[in-house]
Amino acid sequence: MASITKYVKMLMRKGLKADIKTLDEAEIGLATDTKEVFVGTSAGNVQLAKQSDVEVLKSIAFNVKSYGAKGDGVADDTQAFIDCYADVVAKGRGVVYVPSGKYRLTQTINHRSWLITLGAGRGATNILVDHNGAAFDFVVGDDPGVPLQGADVSFGRMTIKRLNKTNVKIAGNHGLRIHGTFGLSVFQDLQIRDMGDSAILIKDDSNYRGTSPMSFRDVMAKSNLYGYGLEVVSCFADIYLDGFHSWGNAGGFNFDGSTRDTTKANYYPYQVVINNSDSEFAGGYITQAGSTTPTAPICYPVIRARYIRGLIVNGSTLITTKNSGQHVIDLDYVENFKIDGGTTITADGGATSSGIWMGANCQHGNIGNINLYGSDNSQYGIVSAGVKGLFIENPKITGFKYGGDLNLKVLFNAIHTLKVTAGATTTGNISVTVGGVQRTIAVTAGDSIATVMGKISATAFTGYNLTNNASDTVTFTATAIGYKRGIIVNPGSTGVTASTTDVNKGLRKVFVESEDNGGYISSDYTGTIEDAPANYGSKAWVAFKWDSGGSFIDLRDGQNVANPTPVTRLSVGVYRIDFRLPFANTNYGVIPAIGGGTFGQFKYANPTTTSVEVHFANSAGTPYDPDLVTVAIFAR
Repeated sequence: MASITKYVKMLMRKGLKADIKTLDEAEIGLATDTKEVFVGTSAGNVQLAKQSDVEVLKSIAFNVKSYGAKGDGVADDTQAFIDCYADVVAKGRGVVYVPSGKYRLTQTINHRSWLITLGAGRGATNILVDHNGAAFDFVVGDDPGVPLQGADVSFGRMTIKRLNKTNVKIAGNHGLRIHGTFGLSVFQDLQIRDMGDSAILIKDDSNYRGTSPMSFRDVMAKSNLYGYGLEVVSCFADIYLDGFHSWGNAGGFNFDGSTRDTTKANYYPYQVVINNSDSEFAGGYITQAGSTTPTAPICYPVIRARYIRGLIVNGSTLITTKNSGQHVIDLDYVENFKIDGGTTITADGGATSSGIWMGANCQHGNIGNINLYGSDNSQYGIVSAGVKGLFIENPKITGFKYGGDLNLKVLFNAIHTLKVTAGATTTGNISVTVGGVQRTIAVTAGDSIATVMGKISATAFTGYNLTNNASDTVTFTATAIGYKRGIIVNPGSTGVTASTTDVNKGLRKVFVESEDNGGYISSDYTGTIEDAPANYGSKAWVAFKWDSGGSFIDLRDGQNVANPTPVTRLSVGVYRIDFRLPFANTNYGVIPAIGGGTFGQFKYANPTTTSVEVHFANSAGTPYDPDLVTVAIFAR
């Protein structure tokens, strides 16, 4: 008779610390107010971070030395680990303790769910990987082919490193390899070094699916020359990094959902949070086995993200290596992202590298309160290749020189949303205008909110892609870069009501400095420095063009500037911009975007409530007429 395995879903207990009662043995509890993690033992609840509690865990744990492990760095301790984990799995849950020592492993150790593995501390407990696979392979459930959600895991307090390190990439040679996700996975107080691939790989195979978070705290990934400190591929969970140090690896952190199982909807990380962490690329040259000629180092971005729902970077330090040719932060297909909290970025990666690069498939971005440092080898501080909805506020950008002395390259796409708040009470027509494109939509008395929204989303608006976000909301995303006016809804007498919003876009309090100029914003397109909503401080902007002789050619576009002629040339390199709506002359600044020529100086003078003068000069200080200019005026 075939054996029957029964799987039980275990839920993590969480709530206020005072409300977390006695946990079952090996059950995980999270105090939402203090952020402390507890595990249930026969001796009561134990907080994992306390040394005294670790001693309690040791007294009740399955000790690998009880199964014959020597820990001398010479003996093969693989079978002892296998036997120890087999007993814990047979019990259903428990704690594996690995005392101080050096444990040589010659094959991958499978770490099942519902287990806790603790060493004596990073540097005290050392796992020596003497094979070409992963040191620890985390598998969901007792049967690798059967997914099991809600299974908690805790792993930490040890060092994992490759024995007999060689300068050859070994695909799949990771310190930790995680398949699937668990109820709550906590990886803490770890060092992983000298592996032949990324230090930690998270990859959900098609048979493994989970929806719960993974937390990495106080983790050091060092000298993994052929991979990232952390690499995430096709994962379906939130990932939190706090105090993750990626030093001397080929790259810092890679979150890539592009190879996800497309048969499963939304099969990629919901959100990645990187807090108080740092990363620096490998800086040396690598000699391949059998050769005496050094080759260039393998260098990847510090943060690379593709196909993820959200990314937050806060209070972290990110550094590239000279001539790596990579961006420090490289984003595309990221739906929501925020880089803030005093994060410091140093870009020294060569002619094709930038501090922050964002592809045209990114949307809903916010960059603020960061420090961006460049060098002779770096190109732009920030590059937006058409992000849909981007707001940049209060960054400090300094030292970027490559690429015609240009510091900031920002291209915008407009995003607008329309939310229907009441259905139709009377038959008739409603009018929806987006970016100057007007459409008339027929509604019938009794049409619900969802019905009205469906009729709007089924209507073609030239220049926009429409996406249904909910049963009552549709998003309009411009297909071309440039400023677009917002949404206007005229419901007539139908009784339909709706609210509209414009996604944040614009610049504010941008400080740009370099050795050769006063700081410029570069754009390959006209009209791309867009006005943000009033609460973000945008006052006015104008794009205009002049020929080489200083003759006015045309006015490209403008916002809050006089009509029909907002720009007057006063002399060579000096222009007056007149505003349509006046504002206080002591509370704004001016930022130019120059589309042609090489310029060394910029300043503005004689600001009034209704106009401002802008001055341009070349690197020698001689007044100069640029051929294409966008000037933005922002609140300070």
